[in-house]
Amino acid sequence: MSLFWVTFTNGKRGTIEGDRPNVPWDHSRKPEETALLHTAANKAALDDALRRAAQFGTVSSIDIIPYPAKPQLDVRWNCPSFCYSPETCKGKTSCPKSRACDD
Repeated sequence: MSLFWVTFTNGKRGTIEGDRPNVPWDHSRKPEETALLHTAANKAALDDALRRAAQFGTVSSIDIIPYPAKPQLDVRWNCPSFCYSPETCKGKTSCPKSRACDD
């Protein structure tokens, strides 16, 4: 599962979940092969998120975010919204802040 912050052409924004295939650990695999598998898995998650986002309108931009943010438009994983500043966090795979947003 990967989470994306999606902006639509009508100005609407929200979190969309994309299914990301699991890449099992294999110590005999070369690092380049592992990197290619992760790249393919990330592309699959993005493609899934774009497909899901289409039901809400035309996508203007889509970026990965580390945690769900409100509004959650299409998220199957039951998780509260931990990201309170998705416009700042978009494009990052971990929170850039040194303290939690709710402090």
